[in-house]
Amino acid sequence: AGGEVDSCALLSSGHVECWGGDSFYAGDLGDGNKESSTTPVEVRGLTNATQVATTNHGSCALLSSGHVDCWGGSEPVEVPGITNATDVTVGEYDSCAVLSSGHVDCWGDNSSGELGDGTDLASDTPVEVHGLTNATQVAAAYEHSCAVLSSGHVDCWGGNQSGQLGDGTATGPEYCEQSEGPCSKTPVEVQGLTNATEVAAGGSDSCALLSSGHVACWGGNQSGQLGDGTSLGPDGCEEVYCNRDTPVEVQGLTNAI
Repeated sequence: AGGEVDSCALLSSGHVECWGGDSFYAGDLGDGNKESSTTPVEVRGLTNATQVATTNHGSCALLSSGHVDCWGGSEPVEVPGITNATDVTVGEYDSCAVLSSGHVDCWGDNSSGELGDGTDLASDTPVEVHGLTNATQVAAAYEHSCAVLSSGHVDCWGGNQSGQLGDGTATGPEYCEQSEGPCSKTPVEVQGLTNATEVAAGGSDSCALLSSGHVACWGGNQSGQLGDGTSLGPDGCEEVYCNRDTPVEVQGLTNAI
């Protein structure tokens, strides 16, 4: 898993090693030292990790026990109240976990509604995302998150300035005063996806792997990150018209896994 200035690897032993970091993000490697490292160092206390996720301001590991440990500026601490997690993701300032019940819990910043609990209030302990009961996987990004449902649909919540919620609008469905932009404080359905198996979220865009082997993406497209053949540039579209508020198919992919 890679963040802006650090990376982490899950080992077959259940340990996690991380490397990178700088003076601003000192301690994000989880080894108890406030120093960067150009070679991997072992994250303290993790012996049964099954998944690792990292971003600019912290990392989390899913443990075989169903617990989640996170770190950033220190060694790992256990996320309270989570004992049956099956998937974990880390966004810019928030994190989420899928539970074996199919529910999703999130914690951290919530200025764009990225915790999905119907508010824009931050929480330092997990809160339940409203309305999700059959989630199988979750992905968090800068100000939004998305979850794959067992039905093959995808729901997203949080900021929507670039159409990254995929609901057909970049002007709503709500307005978040803290982030001063369109958002949704609860999940909304991404239009047109019925056979998604996995989702990934970037800064202002999202992509879903489909059971057909195709990939569909939506949201910000300033650098051509949606893969539909459009982007900014002399022969491209204007910035606002590059964005896609519903999924478009990435060209040329037919057997993605």
